[in-house]
Amino acid sequence: MIVGCSPYIRTQILWESTLSTDHSLVGDIVRISDLRRVQPEQLIKELSSADYVLIGEKHDNPDHHNVQNWLLTELLPETKYNLVFEMLNYNQQDAISALSSSSLPTDISDAANFDQSGWPSKYYTPLIQTGLSRGAQIIAGNLPKDDLMTIYQEGFSALEPTRFTTSDALNQEQLSELEDRIFQDHCGILPASQTAPMAKIQIAKDASMAYSMSKSDKAVLIAGNYHVNKTIGVPRHLTMLAPKKKTVVVQIVEVDDNYETVQMLNSDKLAQADYLWFTPRWTDKDYCDDMKQHTSKK
Repeated sequence: MIVGCSPYIRTQILWESTLSTDHSLVGDIVRISDLRRVQPEQLIKELSSADYVLIGEKHDNPDHHNVQNWLLTELLPETKYNLVFEMLNYNQQDAISALSSSSLPTDISDAANFDQSGWPSKYYTPLIQTGLSRGAQIIAGNLPKDDLMTIYQEGFSALEPTRFTTSDALNQEQLSELEDRIFQDHCGILPASQTAPMAKIQIAKDASMAYSMSKSDKAVLIAGNYHVNKTIGVPRHLTMLAPKKKTVVVQIVEVDDNYETVQMLNSDKLAQADYLWFTPRWTDKDYCDDMKQHTSKK
């Protein structure tokens, strides 16, 4: 487990990931506004002044979930936050609301339907447990697959509009950026005809998570780094739903051997978050190669 002293956080033996552990940024928490490194305790202090805290992750890196658990452990007792998850769909809310601090891990996993959803219980059940143990209400932020398919085929107008009042949160430049990211994330093999519908799905998810957060006076979101992106993600929707609220984004990111210092990051990357917490890399897996092979088989 990660503890509250930065020298321990920077100790390689605590990382589960084994790649790039000697990178100069591993363990660093960088505040983007001045590109200064902050201590974990200072980060908690600064986050506690926010109404909405968005904590991003790379889904398959266990260290990201360990960092998230540390953040929740320290942050939730400081201020009364509710806890929103990308990994839970709103139609699961009744089952999730029935959980309590005494619920067993198996109860949490069953209520979240992790066995069927594809989200690893070993990563997300501990985060829900931490929230419950500190009195946070657990809120399902995402959309069920049926809704996503309807949006893909027919657009937002085919569904009850409450969750999608911010579907126009992105201007044309930002929408183009999102579509380009989707094309790149699909390794350049996504047909052009599918890019715009896929962007609608991304926007719908972000709108839904923002809606779920906005129903709470204070909330923490656990989601992928693309969803918490300040320029094209959930923060854009929160700006429309709750313009007077203070929103802060922490992205937990793997180091990259293409840069050695945070000053070497491009401006687009720096614009995505308020804080970057750097971890080692989990895998050398070529996601594009897997995707191309899967597409070829289909």
